[in-house]
Amino acid sequence: MADVKIPLSRGAFLNVFRPRATKNDDGTPGKFRYDGTFLMPPETDFEVLKQECLNVVISKFGADKSKWPGVARDKARVLPFKDAGLKDYVGFEAGWTYFSASSDRKPDLRFAKRGADGKLLPILDEADLYAGCWVQGIVQPYWRKNPKNPGISFDLRSVVLIREDEPFVGSRTNTDEAFAEIGIEGIAGGSNSADSLFD
Repeated sequence: MADVKIPLSRGAFLNVFRPRATKNDDGTPGKFRYDGTFLMPPETDFEVLKQECLNVVISKFGADKSKWPGVARDKARVLPFKDAGLKDYVGFEAGWTYFSASSDRKPDLRFAKRGADGKLLPILDEADLYAGCWVQGIVQPYWRKNPKNPGISFDLRSVVLIREDEPFVGSRTNTDEAFAEIGIEGIAGGSNSADSLFD
C-alpha cells in the first residue's frame, strides 16, 4: 500500500480523537475505529488518488484486466468516490465529491505550521478539528478482505488542518420568532390546556 496525500478538502464527521463502535455485516459489534469523511470541491484533481486505487487492484489481481473478477471491474468498488449532492447533509453540495477513510489506530493530527524543531505542530484539542474545516492528510488505499463486501477502502494515516472556515452546523431555531404571537401572559393552563381536551 502506498501513502497518498488527501487533496485539499473540507472535513466532515471527523471522529479522529476517539474511536467509535462499528458493526459487522451480521449486526454483531465490530471493532472500534477512527474515521473521517473528506469533501473535495468540483475543481479538485484527485487523479493520483484514483491511480493508487487502480494500483491496488493490479497488485492483487495482476495487470491483465481480462483476468480480473467482476468485482474488480466495478467502478463504484474500485473508485469509491461519491457524489456529495446526493446526500442531505450540511456542506454536501452538488458538484462536490466525497470519500471516507478509517483506521484501527488514531491518525496523526497536525497543524499546517511548524514548531522550533521544524516538525508540524500536533493537534491536541478536539475543537481544532471540526466539520467544515479545510484539511489534507495521508491515506493508504487497500483491498478489503471482507468476502461479502470486497473493494477499495482507505486507511486513515494522518489529518493536517490547513485553514479554518465556517463549521457545518444547522441554523439555530429562533424561539422568539416562532412564538411571536404569544403575549406576556402566555396560554398555559385554563380551559385551553391540553388536559381540557379529555374532559
